[in-house]
Amino acid sequence: MKKSDALFLLTGFFLFVYLFVYLKLFADVPVWINDLKSCFSVMHIDYFLLNHANVLFYLFLFCVMTVYLVRMTFTAFKNINHFYTVKRSIDSLSVMRYKNIIVIDSEDILSFNFSKSIVLSTGFLKKLGKNEKRAVYHHEQGHLKHLDAFRYLIADTILSLLPEKLKNRLLKELVIVSEIYADRYALKKVSKKTLLEAILKIKEFNLLQPSGYNFSESRFHFISEDRFPPLTKIWIIPLLILQLTAVLLYLYKTCFCGVMG
Repeated sequence: MKKSDALFLLTGFFLFVYLFVYLKLFADVPVWINDLKSCFSVMHIDYFLLNHANVLFYLFLFCVMTVYLVRMTFTAFKNINHFYTVKRSIDSLSVMRYKNIIVIDSEDILSFNFSKSIVLSTGFLKKLGKNEKRAVYHHEQGHLKHLDAFRYLIADTILSLLPEKLKNRLLKELVIVSEIYADRYALKKVSKKTLLEAILKIKEFNLLQPSGYNFSESRFHFISEDRFPPLTKIWIIPLLILQLTAVLLYLYKTCFCGVMG
């Protein structure tokens, strides 16, 4: 299994575990509320807080997970809106369509895959040589073959369940790995020298691409050494936290004081 496939499946498994924990919390909320109401009126506040620490923790966790779930939903709608915004822009700027290639009128050097097509700008066609165009085209073909744009949108949505810094770090690793696989696909069609020259040429124009060209230095490094970027263990941390929470939920009964039985 490719690393990009493994990372994508890991994000899906994270969503599954997250929803399992969340639904378990949601189902127990009425029990906890009744527990708190029954005990608050008959206990001193210190004793009440001490014996209901677990209940209060789970209610707090439920609120936090709800916030991130709302955030994920918001991100999903934002990504859908972004998709149609880009589609309208491509349609308005399109000057030529040939098979799966769309040429748009822009002096910027743009090359990215969108839906089932490869989008190239007129600036890209003017400023890059024939071999460089061919290398970039096959690189984008690699992205299309691996459905990277679709995977990135899904991963961006799911990872919104995590804090922003952690989300961005995981997405960066996912994008870099996807870029390396797209480069390896291109290397089946063009030489390493041609692909590296294309990356350097694009970097020379100080390109800010919608896809992975912000990682041109990393791509150049890993292509030159013919290896993949190492994956950090940080991918496992959110899953371990959720699984630990799931175990605690399984062990949970009611409050520590045992009033509810």
